[in-house]
Amino acid sequence: MNILERCLVLSDEVGLNALKNTNEFTSDLQKSEILSFAIDILNGNYKSDYHPSIFSSIFNPLADLDEEECKNYQLVKSLLTGEIKNPEFLEIKNESNSCRTSTLQKYAISELSINGESAFAVTIIPHYLLIAKCFLDRDDISNLETYEWWKFRVNITHQRLMSYFTETILNSVSKSFEYLDAKYPIEKVTEENDELFARYYIEKGLVDYYFRRQRFAYQSFEKAKQATGLYMNVTGKFGVKTKYQQYKTAQLVLEAKSRTSKPKTTESDLLPEVVKHYEDTHLLETPNIDLTDEEEKELTLSSLRPVDQAIILAMCIDIKNTNPDHGITQGQMMPYINRVIENPQNWLIQSTALLLRAKIQAETVGTLIRSIEQMEKLVSQLQNPEPNMSTRLKYFYCLGYPPIFELQRELAFIYTKSALLESALVIYRKYGMFEEMMKSFISLDQENRAKRVVIEKVIEDPENPLLWCMLGDLKRSEKLRQEYHVEGEDEILSKYPTCIAMYEKAWEVSEHRFARAKRALGFYYTEINQHESAIPEFEASLALSSLYTSAWFIYGYCCMKTQNWKKAQTAYSKVVQQTPDDAEAWSNLANVHLQQGNKKAAFLAQQEAARIAFDGWRIWQNYLYICIEANEFDCAISAVKRLVEIKQDKKLDTDVLFLFLRVFKILLEKSPVPHGERLKKELSDMFEHITNTISLDPHIWKAYSGYYEILADSVLDEHSEEKIKYLELAVEKRQKLVRSLQMSGWEREQSKFGFVAFSVSELVKLQIRVASWYKQHDKEDKEVSHLSQAEDLLKSVTKRSQEVFKNTEEFKELADLLEQVQQALI
Repeated sequence: MNILERCLVLSDEVGLNALKNTNEFTSDLQKSEILSFAIDILNGNYKSDYHPSIFSSIFNPLADLDEEECKNYQLVKSLLTGEIKNPEFLEIKNESNSCRTSTLQKYAISELSINGESAFAVTIIPHYLLIAKCFLDRDDISNLETYEWWKFRVNITHQRLMSYFTETILNSVSKSFEYLDAKYPIEKVTEENDELFARYYIEKGLVDYYFRRQRFAYQSFEKAKQATGLYMNVTGKFGVKTKYQQYKTAQLVLEAKSRTSKPKTTESDLLPEVVKHYEDTHLLETPNIDLTDEEEKELTLSSLRPVDQAIILAMCIDIKNTNPDHGITQGQMMPYINRVIENPQNWLIQSTALLLRAKIQAETVGTLIRSIEQMEKLVSQLQNPEPNMSTRLKYFYCLGYPPIFELQRELAFIYTKSALLESALVIYRKYGMFEEMMKSFISLDQENRAKRVVIEKVIEDPENPLLWCMLGDLKRSEKLRQEYHVEGEDEILSKYPTCIAMYEKAWEVSEHRFARAKRALGFYYTEINQHESAIPEFEASLALSSLYTSAWFIYGYCCMKTQNWKKAQTAYSKVVQQTPDDAEAWSNLANVHLQQGNKKAAFLAQQEAARIAFDGWRIWQNYLYICIEANEFDCAISAVKRLVEIKQDKKLDTDVLFLFLRVFKILLEKSPVPHGERLKKELSDMFEHITNTISLDPHIWKAYSGYYEILADSVLDEHSEEKIKYLELAVEKRQKLVRSLQMSGWEREQSKFGFVAFSVSELVKLQIRVASWYKQHDKEDKEVSHLSQAEDLLKSVTKRSQEVFKNTEEFKELADLLEQVQQALI
């Protein structure tokens, strides 16, 4: 990589200035002008006497485009070659808060809206992004070594303006990564180029994080850490985190150390303002940790290179992205954030750390006010001219710092959470976030204000498809109440009386390019159980915006309801490709495969669902059934054990236990070794595992007894000691079955008595069989023992039930058995 490209990629103003003074560039006027132009941009100076000539040279290649393409960029060219105002960093301006946009802005926003998803409507100077994409699509500059790097940077900037993920951008970014992965393999890292490689892998990881590809993101962050040689270790140390805490407890601490003893660069002294806790709070700024030796102090307090701090923040984001949203996860993130905040190196890195902390602390009442004040400071500092542009841009691409409208949206969310609705509404109005405004009103039961805002905006801008969709959402949720009458609504509702008509209007004014309109129609038809009608609506939506996972999921559901298994398989395959950790999607995909007779594919899909939803009993129940369908009995037994662990003493589906016994019996008859012996051990372990947890279910004891009876029947030698051992165990399990049945009231209810009578009868017959074996082998004491137990049980049951059930067939059978046992005892 040449020095100029390297300096531009790293936003290295110092390097560019040094390069400008070399003979190589001073002798070449055009290159010198381009270099000066790059330095001016890093300094935030967009206006210079030679800039128009630079822009003219840039636009000359457009001459070979056809007339229509060339015409598309005339407005942009005229602006760039004319007087250029200096836009503030990451800021969007609106005149009089009206969100009005110029013709050029509207044109650029329209061109940047792709795959049925719209770009953020009030972005200023979107034409800069548009023209950058234009040139990066040209082949004649692809020989630049950093071409693909800049291409994915521009693409991810474009994506962050979009309302949702877009397949076109994702595919383009993925192609860039394929090239750059080969260009920058981790094996080629040296101490001289480690920051370049680390920056690439951080940026790549952040892109994967943005597209919710968590595993790829983590791998990239690990490579970045490997590139710089950063040492990181989260550990626990004794300390306190409140002023009045007397007993020290374990606190999470991040130990980190850069490979070099000192940071390579010294950044600007201007840093964002850190909001402190109020004096009367009991919380310390950061936990006060006991550090016993110099090595511990160095690992927890030493300065880090800015690029290493960026890696730490990336790892912190990965924790958030791969763990549930609860206090434990937030507690795991704080050591990373504190390690960066305590050693400020760069304005934007410090701002990112403070932003992450503010988001976390917004979830806790005790730190909510501090969170609001810190967010307000972060927003207001973007209006300040200092620090300069080069300092702000230094690590811009490897931090994922949000643009101003996202930052303001976060602040508005916190305002809403804190019941500061009016403050949130000011932000929503300023940035044209009417959807967020509507949701806030509805959450506060202020449907009248939501209705007024939407209808007024529809009247003001009737060609805006988003507004028609919002109006349809209100109508669909029955929030358009008649008592909240708004001027102009009668005319609208007379033309478009239903939400369907409103969504169709949105589709029409968007010239069939607004995917949300068709998506909303699909969701609505699904809600009213018109699944056949929903399918074409989803298909039209997904043809434009194929990365909207929830649309694929509900589309698949509709296809299942209409038994269109091929389409359902396609839908759920898309879901698991985009969100591989969606257990319900894997489970539904398994069901679809099963319906098509693909038992092996169904088993593999449900196995993945069970792996993801390890504590979801419904997922494991489905896994159990599919294992049985696919003849995967080993896995089915494991599924039963897991279900017992999840459900504890709750009811278990015992039908599968008897199914296991039927299979076991067949295997013993056909091939006792090895299949029968292996399954014998697994079933024994399974029944032991179940009965240790669930001890009062008679069906389980019945199945357990049946298991030993099958084993006894499999022993062909009638005189074998093994045979009587199994029969004795079967008797033991049937006795536990009878005891579990004799609850209060069984002797007065027909259904309960019938089950008790049948179970007692089976137990007594088994004991008579055992007694007969002992009689043949001259073991009179054991014979008498079993017969006496049977006699006592029959006497007890008949005595308690004779008053109500004396004339029933079940009772007569018990009486006959009692007589038979008594005869045997004589």
